Amino acid sequence: MRKKAPLVALVLATGLALTACSDDAEDPGNGATSSSTPAASPSASATAPGASKTPAAPETSEAPEPTQGPAAPAPEPEPTQAGSANNPPADPPAADPLAAFTGTDAGARFAGALTGIDIMGGTGDGPTVHRLSTNLYDPGVAVALCDSYRTEMGTGRQQVDVVDALGQYLATNSADPAACATAPGANPGPGAIPDQDFSYDEAYAAWQSGMPYYDAFCLNYTPVTAAGVSQCKGIEAGTVDAITGEYIGA
Repeated sequence: MRKKAPLVALVLATGLALTACSDDAEDPGNGATSSSTPAASPSASATAPGASKTPAAPETSEAPEPTQGPAAPAPEPEPTQAGSANNPPADPPAADPLAAFTGTDAGARFAGALTGIDIMGGTGDGPTVHRLSTNLYDPGVAVALCDSYRTEMGTGRQQVDVVDALGQYLATNSADPAACATAPGANPGPGAIPDQDFSYDEAYAAWQSGMPYYDAFCLNYTPVTAAGVSQCKGIEAGTVDAITGEYIGA
């Protein structure tokens, strides 16, 4: 009977020990944390007591406006050709009247006879005068030249004078602006006065002394050779110089 008492006591002690261990495992105050306990949700922990449960609307960031590059500079103004008021542009050079006239069909006929054209006057009340310098000696040819010039160049009632190599007047329209005529005191045309019966030697001597070739060999002397006759006709046509007797071309 004595042996049973210790056995019963051992059984009771074992049972009490097991009960104590079970109680320690379930005691939440022992500081032990179970790894299986789920973590609190972020939303629950972030919400303060008494705060509104409506979730805040997410902030929206406005899209940045497209960045524009710097504005292109305005184009610089083109330089103008007009001069300033203090420095006006020069007038274009006037056309050469001789080239303008001889460039026409009618003027080309007299290209060999003309040596220059001067346009004078035209200021204020003064008349415009067209002075045509020639090597002509025949007033009849000079009148034809005067009329052709007026027609081709459209001079209207402006004055046109035709002079020979010595500056003596052959033709003009000063008396009648609408028509050219032989100038007063002009040398007469061929055959208008009788020959002065110069001999060839006398004609040559007069020419060497300053008399124009036409006066010496065509008016005061009667040509007897074909060359002499051709020279005089060339002077009248404007292809031979009336002073020197040299061929100047058509």
